[in-house]
Amino acid sequence: MKKGLAPIIIEIILILIVVALGTSYFYWNQGFSETFEESTRERTESEMRRSGSDITIVNVARKEIGVKNTGKFSIDIDLLSFYLNGTQVATIVTDPIPVPATLNPAQIAIFEVTTVPPDLEANYTVRVASPDGAYDEVFAEMNFTI
Repeated sequence: MKKGLAPIIIEIILILIVVALGTSYFYWNQGFSETFEESTRERTESEMRRSGSDITIVNVARKEIGVKNTGKFSIDIDLLSFYLNGTQVATIVTDPIPVPATLNPAQIAIFEVTTVPPDLEANYTVRVASPDGAYDEVFAEMNFTI
């Protein structure tokens, strides 16, 4: 009986297709694994930073707010948010001078509120928040009269 070359060629083509599919799956799975690993690493690092980040309002006087970094990591001063009774207000650093880019652990900075609220003399809920979720809140009297 003569079988010919056709069945051998078909088997070779099928083997090549299986090898190509296996290789494609391997590279796709490798890329997927790397993406998953990277996103997991980023979330873990974010949680570690958040767990070591903390700020405390140490003083509120007239229109100034003293903030201390009581965490383990430096905090970018420009990224701190300040709120009076839930409304975000603008601030400038008045101490230390020159103004540092970051608030290092155990360092205190004094911020002056530059947004004048409607009530010049009142009790306010003062809240300071960092971008990674750390915050502190106090109830204090503030005076914006000159």
